[in-house]
Amino acid sequence: MAYGTVIVVLRKEKGTPKIGTKERMLREVTLSVEAAYSICDILEKYDVEPEVHADINTDPKFESNIALKEAMGYILGMGFVFKA
Repeated sequence: MAYGTVIVVLRKEKGTPKIGTKERMLREVTLSVEAAYSICDILEKYDVEPEVHADINTDPKFESNIALKEAMGYILGMGFVFKA
């Protein structure tokens, strides 16, 4: 049987930062990688291979897709399994 855990970080701010989609997507990926690193010891203890899921559409018709290759390279380069 497999179980999943999700860590969600919500920030309450006034206004929206004026950054592009690619920068926003890569910032989210960076936060996910940092969160994954913070629990690596626990995952290793229970022999769980860590995955980082990026909320990036694999279909080029969608705007978030512009960050797919860079996000995938970053996640894989940091030693995690990439999922989109």
